[in-house]
Amino acid sequence: MANELKQTKNEFKLMGKLTRLDRQGAFNEEVSAQGKRKGETYRKLRFGVKTSETNEILIEMHDYQPKEVHLWNQKLANEAKVKKVKYKGEMVAYGEWIKNKKKLEADGYEVLQTKIFVSDEETGRIVKEGMPRYTASKYIHDCFKNGDSVLIEGEINYSEYESRNGEKKRSRNFWIKRITKQKEDIEFDSNEFKELSFFEQAMVFIGVELDRDNSKAYVTGRMIDKRTNFADSEFALDFSDGKGGIDETMYRLASNLQKKFHFGDVIKIDGNIVNRVIIQEDFREEEDLLLALGGRAKPNHARSWSSKSYISELQIEGVRAWDKKVYQEEDFVKDVLFGEDKLVEELGGRSSSRSNPFKAKHDLDDELELPF
Repeated sequence: MANELKQTKNEFKLMGKLTRLDRQGAFNEEVSAQGKRKGETYRKLRFGVKTSETNEILIEMHDYQPKEVHLWNQKLANEAKVKKVKYKGEMVAYGEWIKNKKKLEADGYEVLQTKIFVSDEETGRIVKEGMPRYTASKYIHDCFKNGDSVLIEGEINYSEYESRNGEKKRSRNFWIKRITKQKEDIEFDSNEFKELSFFEQAMVFIGVELDRDNSKAYVTGRMIDKRTNFADSEFALDFSDGKGGIDETMYRLASNLQKKFHFGDVIKIDGNIVNRVIIQEDFREEEDLLLALGGRAKPNHARSWSSKSYISELQIEGVRAWDKKVYQEEDFVKDVLFGEDKLVEELGGRSSSRSNPFKAKHDLDDELELPF
């Protein structure tokens, strides 16, 4: 008997400065021209969060106009708890929410999907705004600007899809649940600055590959969403010490992941979100010879730099929880009903319209009412 798939939750936190909000096409509102949602309006926002001088996380919001909005009332939730009944919130039409937003807020209702915290210009107090992601994307584009210091919290969405060429692709997107504008600007060159680009992820362990040449391990995990859909993604574990040697603590973790962990174990990891270009100086041999004569090297702004590599990965710092032998491979086998044409194509034989008289097409009155 297959085990029931349970959601593997995650969260991320970024502290940094907003970028790319002023770029052409950063925000778009369009009507879908094809697919299942043809004719529906959607909004798309793409911007960056610079968490250090060299690390910039790209955030993309893509949401259709919702038909309904989920509202939460904490007072009613507390009353339901006392009465020992379940409170699930309430659903209202999106247009009704837009029209009656202030009254609903006065009555204690709020939207939990995305929360935005900004300072009121007159009072200086922090003001909270709750709204659907569809509304939040325009609000962020209109009310925030490049250089604003923010704290962003949310969850990572993983998906798998097939490209036009038939290739299987993986993607991950950072869904904002909370964005707070900071009163004090972040100074990357300050002695007190500490980078925050944190993530925490529960996942089903699939496997690990060690790349000793580059002092890295690549861990494949399977994420399960609340609807029991699942998708795989890769995480990196860097066991270099940054000086050409090995970080023994991180290497031990990489080695243990390979030796002691097995398919179906559920683990919780945490680490850092990395998205940066690694650059190196374009240093010429003649410059080295001239420096040997004495004097100082060129300052950074006068040197020639060339791009070396581009790193975009979720880097593991540690394993925080480990449940052994939770799932087996058959737990992830979906029941697939093959269509008739698919079976004929794969197995051979004739279609049922030729061999089965009950499948033959007849001209029937479309409006004929049958008693079953």
